[in-house]
Amino acid sequence: MKKYTKDDVIIAVSKIFPNESKDCILDLLNSYGIKDYEYEKERVHLSILKLSMGDTNKLLQYIQAAKGDYRDVLSLAEYDKDGKEIFNPYQELGIN
Repeated sequence: MKKYTKDDVIIAVSKIFPNESKDCILDLLNSYGIKDYEYEKERVHLSILKLSMGDTNKLLQYIQAAKGDYRDVLSLAEYDKDGKEIFNPYQELGIN
């Protein structure tokens, strides 16, 4: 599994939310990853961005879902409906 970075998240924010304040979206995303048990911050942020499809309401929903169990958003973003891993799950976000 690739190690994702903050730079990857910034690229994805610019792509998914081109008409929103990048700092505002990043502030919202950063509400996940504060607690010790909120693992894989950048990977989860990319999953949330992918699932939100540029909708701030969905963004907030997926942030809350991740705070409950981050694996839920990872599985929705990284696996297809048959449970098979997607080869490059964040390609559409500009992340290779």
